[in-house]
Amino acid sequence: MGPVAYLLNASDLRPIDQNNKIFKYADDTYLIVCDSNTHTIPKELQHISEWATRHNLKLNQAKSKEIVLSLHKTRFLLQLASLE
Repeated sequence: MGPVAYLLNASDLRPIDQNNKIFKYADDTYLIVCDSNTHTIPKELQHISEWATRHNLKLNQAKSKEIVLSLHKTRFLLQLASLE
């Protein structure tokens, strides 16, 4: 699937928790979770995986990464999800 087709296909992908954010770029999906909300990560990843299955995609865990960022004493957790 090309980047444009992915963006059109992924337009209905939203986070479960309103405090989390999902950003899509080309064929990558980024789940942004604040430090105070890390308990929601398992449910969010399950939600993304189920969404991918419904859209004939697969969450590639081998290509997915977790990055912890710290800016001005505020930590952000960035989950990079790779979908195929």
